Amino acid sequence: MKATLGDDLEVRPFVEGDRYAVASLHRDVLREFDFAGDLGNLSADMSKITRRYTGDAAGFWVLKYENLVVGTVGLRAHGEFTAEIERLYLKKRYRGRAIGTKLLKFIEDWAYKTGYRRLFASCPRVMAKGRNFLERANYRIVGNPNQEVKEDLFEKELF
Repeated sequence: MKATLGDDLEVRPFVEGDRYAVASLHRDVLREFDFAGDLGNLSADMSKITRRYTGDAAGFWVLKYENLVVGTVGLRAHGEFTAEIERLYLKKRYRGRAIGTKLLKFIEDWAYKTGYRRLFASCPRVMAKGRNFLERANYRIVGNPNQEVKEDLFEKELF
């Protein structure tokens, strides 16, 4: 599914030609928040995108602005009516302009149309603005799945 989010923003499914730009964006975000230890897993993760997010009930999208990849978001099933948002990343210079909100709304709408009624998203505690972003979008903390990186799990019911 491809969508225009306004202001020259386009979200569309990942294609193989996006791999370098997506890896670069993910690398920048990981470095920004001192997750340099995760950089070694990045190549393996990038090679699994097309397998990890396959099927009618999953996907991985890129957000483009003026033909540049500026954001990503993935969604994978975790049960019949539940899915997890993954890799919701936005280049630093595009944050604070409601672009992330539009990308999150896109994935929530897609999830709802696909039949999901509950979404989960995890966020490390060092990403304070990301955590605030999820809370403003009515996600609530429901657990702590990964204490090694001090990460919280957020949940939202879709209506």
